[in-house]
Amino acid sequence: MKNVYDIKEDKGLLYILDSTILSKSMEKILTQSAIIIFLYYFEDIEKYQEYINNISKEIDVYVISSRQQLLDAVYKLNRGKNFKYVLKKDARGRDVAALLIEGKEILAQYKYVCFLHDKRAHYIEQQDDVNLWIKNIWGNLIGNDETHIQQILDIFESNANIGVLTPPDPIGEYFCSWYGMGWHGSYDITKKITEKLKLNCNISKDIPPLGLGTALWFRTTALEKLFRYPWIINDFDDYRLSDVNYLSYGIERIFAYVAQDAGYDTGEVMTLEYAKMQTLIVKRETMEIYKRMYEFYPFPTVESAKKVQENMDRVLKASKGKKVYLYGAGLMGRFCLANLRRQGIEPVAFLVTDGGDKFVDSLRVERIENWKNDVESLIVITPINEKVKKEIEYNLNFNEITNYIKFWD
Repeated sequence: MKNVYDIKEDKGLLYILDSTILSKSMEKILTQSAIIIFLYYFEDIEKYQEYINNISKEIDVYVISSRQQLLDAVYKLNRGKNFKYVLKKDARGRDVAALLIEGKEILAQYKYVCFLHDKRAHYIEQQDDVNLWIKNIWGNLIGNDETHIQQILDIFESNANIGVLTPPDPIGEYFCSWYGMGWHGSYDITKKITEKLKLNCNISKDIPPLGLGTALWFRTTALEKLFRYPWIINDFDDYRLSDVNYLSYGIERIFAYVAQDAGYDTGEVMTLEYAKMQTLIVKRETMEIYKRMYEFYPFPTVESAKKVQENMDRVLKASKGKKVYLYGAGLMGRFCLANLRRQGIEPVAFLVTDGGDKFVDSLRVERIENWKNDVESLIVITPINEKVKKEIEYNLNFNEITNYIKFWD
């Protein structure tokens, strides 16, 4: 069984939609669909109302909030529309609890459901990223006109294997999910939920989750197992919002795995306008990352980065149970030191041909001529320059030191 992320990539389950008007009638499907919106922040209502105005009148809309005044404000803006309002009696769990508990009673009536919620920046410097995030989930799931939702529903109707459609991962200067870092420390809680629900799925810490932000369109049969579980409000504790193992962070990442268990695939959907913007942002940010990275990590290509990992894995394997010495206290020596420390291996010292009697990154530096060899020691030649490596290797062999390996071999 493949991972959901790999399936999306292999099958090309990325849908970029323009404002094309469908030739076939979607009225019946629209009446079988619902949009559930959770709102928590008063001051941003009008920002979301711009998207709400694009929802077809044939679709049922449910607005959930733990604040009655907020529900009253949304009602005034949408008086006469086919909206239903649900007061969440307990604010704990925010959007996730609203979907799993209040939303549970709604789902049985519909074939397709969209879930959305509001968002606020916790720090002023994140505001631009949060604005992009709002444009991402609301713009890509609701769109700028009624045709967008119709096109999304047509994807489901035309592809029986599609169970979930998510917006792309957040982008920006502070949101790093699109770098492949989507777990953000929450893998363990997500894995526990797959076990709690007894999901037959492929989940891996090495492959990012598919879909972030608890915003999605889904076929209700695809997520039936998630909603069938007896979640209660006491499962949620908002005092743990800073804990990566908080339940909500696992639920946020679980949807594609639930769909896989039910026999469905998960895809991504976005507007053509957003796809263009994302391409430009990702290109700009990637160029900046590579430029900065090259100052500390002189492997600017994907292929060389793979070789770095292969060589580092070989060094780690050879270092187990050894007294490790790093030959070379330059950039690559420090790189090897950092990686060894992350694996719980603390080298004894740096070795150098000239200099010594100092510390680099809190590790002692000593001259090779003062080093005392023993069978438990291992020298790692860290430079990648071929001429330098050969000089070091010649020097070691000349002194009959053979217990060494080269980092870059």
